[in-house]
Amino acid sequence: MTTYISNYVNQAPELIGLLIKLALSMLSGSLIGFERGRHGRSAGLRTHILVCLGATMAAMTDLHLNTMIGSDGTRIAANVLTGVGFLGAGVILIKRDFTVKGLTTAAGLWATSIIGLCYGYGFCEIPLITTGVLLLIFALLPYMESTQKAEVNIYLEIDQLTAVNTVMGALHDTCPLMLNIEVTAPLSGDSTHIGIRLRTIGRNARKIKDPFALLTEIRKIEHVVFAVMD
Repeated sequence: MTTYISNYVNQAPELIGLLIKLALSMLSGSLIGFERGRHGRSAGLRTHILVCLGATMAAMTDLHLNTMIGSDGTRIAANVLTGVGFLGAGVILIKRDFTVKGLTTAAGLWATSIIGLCYGYGFCEIPLITTGVLLLIFALLPYMESTQKAEVNIYLEIDQLTAVNTVMGALHDTCPLMLNIEVTAPLSGDSTHIGIRLRTIGRNARKIKDPFALLTEIRKIEHVVFAVMD
């Protein structure tokens, strides 16, 4: 079973074999592209189909040239991966808060191009299985990641520099789960104030059942001018 499809494609008449490779490539590109497109990603159905088909065509051209003139059978494939790397860079965005968006889409395009290359070289089972694995990853992993993305951020300002140590001690007593405490410049613009950011993620953030109740307790600490969810 593991080689039946590949043997059939490779032993079929040349035109039929080429058409089967292109059809399988289009199938994989369509499935992956549809999944990405329905979530509103920048690279959707058409992009993934074109990447997969293009990679398949490149691999088939590579095999043809190798048969005709004995060319190096790795150069075209290597250049396909390089080209898709530039394409992937176009879907990666760095937002104003310096978070990066689009890495999964770029990696998906890169993986799709390799699937297309496999079809073009006549390996049909592996890319079919990989297509299923990619769809499983795209479908299930977001739910797993969402359990790790819980986050609580609080920003507060105190009225004087000399009160930093006192307030820090009170914060550790009031909110021991806020593991990351950072002293910053005041956002209010008042030069006499000191800004403090509190942050926790993951398991500790999920333990905070009511962040706004915690915010109320922080506001009661002496020297705290104001506190808000950041």
